[in-house]
Amino acid sequence: MGFLLTYAAVALGFWFATMQYTRYLIPTLPIWALAVAYGADRAARLTRYAQATIWTLLMLTFLLHLGVGALFALEAVPPVLGGEPRDLYLQRVFPSYAAQRFINEFLPSSAKIILYGEPRGYYLEREYLWGEPYHSTLIPYEQFLSAEEMLRYFGEELGATHILVNEMFFPWRTASDRWVGYLREALDAGQLVPLFAEQGLWVWEIRFPAPEPSAFPGLE
Repeated sequence: MGFLLTYAAVALGFWFATMQYTRYLIPTLPIWALAVAYGADRAARLTRYAQATIWTLLMLTFLLHLGVGALFALEAVPPVLGGEPRDLYLQRVFPSYAAQRFINEFLPSSAKIILYGEPRGYYLEREYLWGEPYHSTLIPYEQFLSAEEMLRYFGEELGATHILVNEMFFPWRTASDRWVGYLREALDAGQLVPLFAEQGLWVWEIRFPAPEPSAFPGLE
């Protein structure tokens, strides 16, 4: 148990120093569960009062999590039983679905999408990659000296054709990073062409050289 707790503590420290998303703690949950079970077993051997207290706390914890899980599950009952269309349900609970459905319906099957501010690409029926630095080192942002150089890398090295942006988590209008400024420059120059814009969600097409803007389904 001491070895397991040491491992879990090191993993927790690594998590704290890198990317503090709770889902990254999932690999350590079995260890903490074993530690709780071990501690509860040892405590329950002390007195009848301790045993009753431990079991009460465990049951209350179980019921609490069961109730919270049921609340989340109930929201999915209507589409499962056919009372709500799948697309309407997904658009209601997952705002980025509107942009992803647009991509699936209107972009060619050869399209490859770079995602910013939206790592949840499950419903995309096109190739995609998460482009934000610090989450992925695939794109060498520090090496780009111009918007043209960066977009050329997107197209020639990655084969990317479009960009999907969730403005809620990626404030591209105000971010001070140099490479985000390149995105704004490319939009102004027509090298990134908006095809979809709705509730902070954007789909941009990467184009060289800058074309004249044209109408496209879904453009606002």
